[in-house]
Amino acid sequence: MDSSWLLGLKWASLKGLVFGSDITFTYGPLYFLAYGPVNTGHYPSLLLEEFIFWTIRFTVIFLIISQFANIIYKKQWREYSPADIILIILGLALFAFLPLPLPETILVLNCILFIRLIFEIEYSKANRKKYLSNILLNMLLLASVCLIKFTYTIVALSIILIALLGLIYKKKAKYLAYILPVFIAIYLILWILCGQSLSAFFDYFYYGFEISSGYTEAMMRRVVVHNEIKYCLFGFFVLLFIGISSIILFFIKKDFYHALILFFTLPLLFVAFKNGFVRADDTHFLYYFFQLQPVILFLIIFIVDNPLFSYKTIGRLFIVCILYVTAVSTLYRFFARFPQESDSEIYPLVKLLFPNEENIRINKDRIRNSYPALPSEFLQQAANKRVDVFPYDIALLYAYDLNWSPRPVFQSYSAYTPVLDQINA
Repeated sequence: MDSSWLLGLKWASLKGLVFGSDITFTYGPLYFLAYGPVNTGHYPSLLLEEFIFWTIRFTVIFLIISQFANIIYKKQWREYSPADIILIILGLALFAFLPLPLPETILVLNCILFIRLIFEIEYSKANRKKYLSNILLNMLLLASVCLIKFTYTIVALSIILIALLGLIYKKKAKYLAYILPVFIAIYLILWILCGQSLSAFFDYFYYGFEISSGYTEAMMRRVVVHNEIKYCLFGFFVLLFIGISSIILFFIKKDFYHALILFFTLPLLFVAFKNGFVRADDTHFLYYFFQLQPVILFLIIFIVDNPLFSYKTIGRLFIVCILYVTAVSTLYRFFARFPQESDSEIYPLVKLLFPNEENIRINKDRIRNSYPALPSEFLQQAANKRVDVFPYDIALLYAYDLNWSPRPVFQSYSAYTPVLDQINA
């Protein structure tokens, strides 16, 4: 239950636990960049996390809007066709007004920065600082994403690999030496700044991937449902469109620029598929459409500035269909839940609409209303004492402001990997 593990990670931060040795989870030490610190009024030591969270969020939003604006205004606005203008406006509206999680937003920004690095920024003495600052910013953002959720390390390395191939093609191979060393260096620096131990660095990956693979296997349903088939077909046609377009552009049109743009959508599609289909239910299928927004942005860039593509009309119609399906699916779910729920995982914009204390009150009320009331005798006794064992959802500790001081407990149903099973034994 999301409130429970968020509470657990907050507690781990306050206790100074080390990822990889004391705690292993599907999220890493920078997890709060995805969800934001909770209840900073009660925990002053989290005020720094709150400051970092808002600073990075607004910086990334500003950067991606400025980068996207730079791409669409490379030529005069009047040179775009009406269909192009509609696509651009729809794409910007989807990105600006539908809440997109921060890690995925950062990945989109990385892809755009890499495209600029490969095709637009010429490495010369005049542009040396600009070139190196682009590499530094990219590596800083990618390393941050990896420490938000370690499984995104695969996605980050995939994006770097695509960028390296692009640099080789553009005969900028000598600058490859900057990228991976800078990425590793920043990764290690952030790891240390998060208060983590270097001795636990490799365990963070080893146990982390085991947890992730075990969790994925445990949560995937084996029963094929109607919606699963429908959404898989939709995803298949999106991938088919991108694949065929890439082949035509790269091998027939010899248009490496737009082919590379489509290549960059592949890691983003993987993120959408992973987040949407692991749990195979209606709620999580929404995540697939929700996280297709980054892919849509890149398809818009691909369509509006590609005069060599002879099937432009078909491409426009296809993207309009994707825009319609994703917008309807996401908006329906958004308005169905808002404002009854204030789930920062799905709706980070809620944190912009309401003060943090209001979010806390809404969340606590929602949790208390979701369960039978705790006995008044228990609440009276627990007011001045510590609670060390809790039988089910630990989010109730957060909802009732109980003083939690946990003792080791069995993993119960969560022992879905050999290591967790051994810990139980």
